[in-house]
Amino acid sequence: MNERNGFDDIDVLLSGIPGKTSRGFLGYCTVVLFLLDGEWALFDTGHQADRHLLVDALTQRALTPADIKHVVLSHLHFDHILNLPLFKRAKVYISQAELDYAKLVCEGDHH
Repeated sequence: MNERNGFDDIDVLLSGIPGKTSRGFLGYCTVVLFLLDGEWALFDTGHQADRHLLVDALTQRALTPADIKHVVLSHLHFDHILNLPLFKRAKVYISQAELDYAKLVCEGDHH
């Protein structure tokens, strides 16, 4: 792991990229590797377009997607969840409030 951020137990695998267009905001989230109860975990999984970068970053740390046992999702925007299928063995954590909001959006009520 690195100590760039002053923490030796977290590692930024992919840095987020904010963007703004005439149609609104668009971006790519930050993906962070950390230890949770002694097992490897990710905070968010990133956009599918960055899948190869994420796998390469794990490989550089002698890890594979199967080594990730926990995934913490900040929310359900596409740039945070599209690599979730890589982590089939991971337990996924998301807030109940986010799940409730996603259900409302799927039902057509997104106020």
